[in-house]
Order: sequence, then structure tokens, then C-alpha cells
Amino acid sequence: MEFIEQSGERQGSRYVTEYEGYYIAVQTTAVASEQGIGAGRIHRLLLYPAHTKQVRGKVLVYDQGWSDGIPQLQEQRELVELAVMHFDQVPLDWAHEERRLTSFSWMP
Repeated sequence: MEFIEQSGERQGSRYVTEYEGYYIAVQTTAVASEQGIGAGRIHRLLLYPAHTKQVRGKVLVYDQGWSDGIPQLQEQRELVELAVMHFDQVPLDWAHEERRLTSFSWMP
């Protein structure tokens, strides 16, 4: 998986790629933090079918947290895992993501 860097943003760098029929956009920070996927550098991630190239057709959104819950489809999980491995060089611990999601479940 190869990402192309787009213009830098105030809150980090933005990268995009097309991979196995999906368009993936990520925003990273210079250092890992608890707000990132897997407590890593990816703070924002959009994943949607590559042929649409528009957010309307989004499949998955992470914006310092999973917008619609943790992905359930194995195909989506594998793409997220590849992105995390690319930017953080560590495997993604889905159990950690589940715990993190439920730790905020008390919020209205």
C-alpha cells in the first residue's frame, strides 16, 4: 500500500491512496497519541469505494474516534490494519479499540 502525501495541514499531514477498490484518506500527526487509531499517528481516516471519490459514499470514518462504531467487516478491518502498519509500523489491537470505544459509552 503506497500513500501519496497531499498538502500539509495545521493539524498534521494528509495522505491518500487507492487500494483494492477503495479510496483511503488519512491525516497523521508527527507523534502518536491516544486519539489516534491504536493510540498511533492516524487521527483521521476516510474509506470509501474508489469509483465514487466522494464522501457521500463513505464506508468508514475515524475522526479521533470511530464515528459509526468499530468496523465489523473483515475487509474494512484489514484496510485499516494496513494503514496503521504503514504509518506506525505496529499491528492494530482491535481489543484496545473496543475498550476505548466502551470507555466513552457513558457520554450522552
